[in-house]
Amino acid sequence: MDTTIFAQRLKEARISANLTQAKLCKLSGVTSATISAYESFDGNKGKNPSLDNALKLARALNVSIDW
Repeated sequence: MDTTIFAQRLKEARISANLTQAKLCKLSGVTSATISAYESFDGNKGKNPSLDNALKLARALNVSIDW
């Protein structure tokens, strides 16, 4: 998984769904601090997603895991 692409698409999907990080946290069960770390990944800082969290976020955002 290209983590930079994951970061970009996570933010894009969240914004398209009109969700704040806090609202996405409530829908997915992933902490808002973790979501923030995923979205800020730039190759040097940020956090790589676990498969479990990626699945939770994909379900909450109604996107496929491979998108």
